[in-house]
Amino acid sequence: MRLSIVIPCYNEVSVIPLTHDRIKQNLLELVQKNKISDYEMIYVDDGSSDGTLNLLHEIADQDQHLSIIELSRNYGHQNALLAGLHHAQGDVIASMDADLEDPPEMLEKMIDEISSGYDIVYGVRSNREKDTFFKRITAKAFYRLMKLLGTEVIPDHAEFRMFTRQVQESLKQFHESNIFLRGIFPVMGYRSASVDYFRDLRKAGETKYGFFKMVAFAMNGIISHSRIPLLVPFVFGIFFLTLSLILLTVYLYQLLLSDFVSERIFDIVLLSGFAGIQLLTIAVIAEYIGRIYIESKARPHYIVRSIHGSPANKKNIIKPHAQAFRSTPVRDAISDL
Repeated sequence: MRLSIVIPCYNEVSVIPLTHDRIKQNLLELVQKNKISDYEMIYVDDGSSDGTLNLLHEIADQDQHLSIIELSRNYGHQNALLAGLHHAQGDVIASMDADLEDPPEMLEKMIDEISSGYDIVYGVRSNREKDTFFKRITAKAFYRLMKLLGTEVIPDHAEFRMFTRQVQESLKQFHESNIFLRGIFPVMGYRSASVDYFRDLRKAGETKYGFFKMVAFAMNGIISHSRIPLLVPFVFGIFFLTLSLILLTVYLYQLLLSDFVSERIFDIVLLSGFAGIQLLTIAVIAEYIGRIYIESKARPHYIVRSIHGSPANKKNIIKPHAQAFRSTPVRDAISDL
């Protein structure tokens, strides 16, 4: 069984040497234990500007098991990871970030689960003790919101996972531009298991996911996998309509049976209520129309500038002319004619 490890990188020059040595050590131990027969390490450079790519080239010159996928620019973490997953040639494929927060020592347990018949194995954090209070609260809120909105996600699971070649082929059938891998894998329906682990702190460098990027990531996950937000204007509409009927009843009571009639307050509440409904409705519809607009362009998820690696790895890599191609149902139908 050949194992592929996919590692997306963006400005990770300070941690790459540690990451490579630690992962390679674990892979060699897996080979010695006959857990795997061979392995490949695929680093995806997502438009780094700090010397990450040059460092990867230096390592590749000394390691025949390493390949580098250089993207033409920064496409974002999800698309960079997707590029590596598409190109992996192993019988089993694993993904992990370059910051060593996810311990490569857990790969052995994941392989054991795969060998026992599971198709996907998720790495799940056992606790968040080292996270800040704000991050713990927002993470819990994110997973609860995703569950409330009907999106299938694995709580406390990021991008540390392992899966079979069959799952990889199924992944290639997902064509949406707004990729949210944490939501895609669970909906495939394959047999899955999880392994708990203690997530360590980043070994070097700084996180590339600030607050606003995390908010955008969460919004992408919700909108890409749930239509429930479309019901929000309906709920607010019912609420404000009910409120308007109550206020109308109060206004008629004052008009007929009371000496005091507050017309100005009634007008302000009524107008603001309907204005809120209209603005919220327009905002939600605009967001979905924007997503439809992006999907209709059918642009590639990523464009590969070049692929580097040893001759042993190069022979297993997809040919360059296919690197910018993004399959769509329409294209597939045309190609079958």
